[in-house]
This record gives sequence, C-alpha cells and structure tokens, in this order.
Amino acid sequence: MHGALLDWLNFSVLLLTLVCVAWYLRETHKMRKAAEYQVRAAYDQLGASHTQVQASQSQVKAAFDQLATMRQQTGVALDQLEGQIRPALVARISSDGVELVNIGSGPALHVQLSPVEKGRGAYITVHPFPEQHDAIPFLEPGQTRQT
Repeated sequence: MHGALLDWLNFSVLLLTLVCVAWYLRETHKMRKAAEYQVRAAYDQLGASHTQVQASQSQVKAAFDQLATMRQQTGVALDQLEGQIRPALVARISSDGVELVNIGSGPALHVQLSPVEKGRGAYITVHPFPEQHDAIPFLEPGQTRQT
C-alpha cells in the first residue's frame, strides 16, 4: 500500500505541475498578445503622428504662400496708390515757349525743365535752353504753366 500511495502522490505532483505549466503557458501567451497589441498601437500612433506632421508642414507652406501673395498684393496696392496721387506732366511747345500741364491727380512739386537726350525716355527735339529756368515750386492738378 505504501507503493500505491507514493504513486498517487507522484501522479498528483505531476498533474499539479502540468496544470501550473499549462497556466504559465496561457499567461505567457496572453502577455505576448498584449505586447503585440501595444506594438501595433504604437506603430499606428507613429503613423498618425507622421500624418499630423505632414499636415502641419502643408499648413506652414500654405501660410508662407499666403504671406508672399499678401506682400505682392500690398506692393501692387502701393503702386496703385502712388499712381493715383502721382503727378503727370505734359510739355507742349507753343510760340511763347514750353507750356507744362499737370494732367495727373496729384500736385507736382519742384518741377524743373531741362533737356533730355534722345533715346532716354520722353524727350523734346529743341536745342538746349539758352538760360537756366527756375524750378516751379507747385503745379496743381489741371494747372497750366508757361515757361
């Protein structure tokens, strides 16, 4: 009987060991699955972060493009404003000399008449002036001045 008790005790210990090893394997499998899930979640989160960074870069580029466009529009607006208030003078040759007419929308200040060489923009085909003319301090829009 002593041998049967030892066999039963040995069988019980082996069965308990088998149950413990099976439980350990099951828990290890659960831990492996949880670790795989965490790695997959971290990879997905990394992909989402990368997408966010790309979207942010696109927004920054769009903001820089908008800024460049705004600067260009501001330059055009300033040119238009300057063109609106800039005087425009026309010189007409008459029998009494040269007549200056301000056809612009702004006043002409410190106007001085002098010859210009041919080929350098607006020019007149008269000989150099015999005497130096004084500057015209002010010429209102639409005003005519005989020199």
